[in-house]
Amino acid sequence: MAGFIRKHKKLIAFFLLILIILLPIYLKVFFTKGIVYDDVFLVKSETSEGMSFKGKSYWGDIELLVKGDYSKEEEVEVRYKLPNDINKIFTVEFSKTEYSNEYMVNILDQDKTSIFKGAYSYNSELSYLFNEEEDLIFEDFKIYDGDMQDYNSPYNEDYEISPYAIVNLAALGDVEIKGDISLLLMAILILIITAIDIKYPLLFFRWSTFLSVKNAEPSEFYLAMQALSWVLYPIIALGMIIIAILD
Repeated sequence: MAGFIRKHKKLIAFFLLILIILLPIYLKVFFTKGIVYDDVFLVKSETSEGMSFKGKSYWGDIELLVKGDYSKEEEVEVRYKLPNDINKIFTVEFSKTEYSNEYMVNILDQDKTSIFKGAYSYNSELSYLFNEEEDLIFEDFKIYDGDMQDYNSPYNEDYEISPYAIVNLAALGDVEIKGDISLLLMAILILIITAIDIKYPLLFFRWSTFLSVKNAEPSEFYLAMQALSWVLYPIIALGMIIIAILD
């Protein structure tokens, strides 16, 4: 292995340089904050009007705007700018209950007509919405399987936004980073194990055989598969690293 590194020193140095250059860009994308709406990641940004979330779906641009602070029991206005010129505006009234993580909510449409009343509660991982009958209200999930061209646009005159989605947006309940941390950590673990295996080629072999076989030596097949893993595992890890920032 040392001979391989010496032989391809310039190539390895070139790839390391590219990695160093791309790493800050990758981390910036990975830790970009936003929300997922209709299976699209919308990037968070602060504007003079409020908190904006923008992204592009298969059917067009999506922009959500949140104006107000629910934690101060203010009226929070949420605006939806969706494909096919769909524009919806809602106002959510928040009032604190006796519980620290619960609010009574009242959703008003653009004409200031109440369209939903209930209770909104949250914790560090989940949020819940109940109607006045104390029934749990769920998000309306839209799942598309296959080629988007096989579906008509959901953004038409019948498009509706669930009360849960409206309240959760007003409370900024689903703000998250774009990257998948678990996938990135798995990729890093694979790279670390591969690096250790390259540096100490017999380490894992010794660990797996020292209790059962004395002075064991790896077979030619083992060495061939090990050399193959030194190529395949970094490729797999790279794929995982890329997938970790995809929508």
